[in-house]
Amino acid sequence: MNTIFKRYIPHILNSMNTIFGFPVGIVEVVVRMVAIKDIPRSYESVTGVIGFRGKIIPVIDLRKTLGLQKRHIYVNDHIVIIDHHEGHFAVIVDQIMEVKSIKADMMIHLEECFRK
Repeated sequence: MNTIFKRYIPHILNSMNTIFGFPVGIVEVVVRMVAIKDIPRSYESVTGVIGFRGKIIPVIDLRKTLGLQKRHIYVNDHIVIIDHHEGHFAVIVDQIMEVKSIKADMMIHLEECFRK
């Protein structure tokens, strides 16, 4: 039987001791923190917007999305720009690790965590 590996860009939210990962195929680029413009009356998990290659894209704070404790955003934090089939969006993460190949059966998809 063949073992299936998928390539992910792991990232960390320090308060969790858990490593999350984005599939390599959807990551456009990883950049250092830039100024985020607030959007009044936006969704709670949307921190604001940034300019990216001439486009305005929303910035998501995974801490808010996952119900984690809020923390200050630092200059050495990272933003992962995701290329979704409906457009780009950015995600704030605390730390990025190098690309890893992970066995498919070792992954828990985020949707499964919220179904419980």
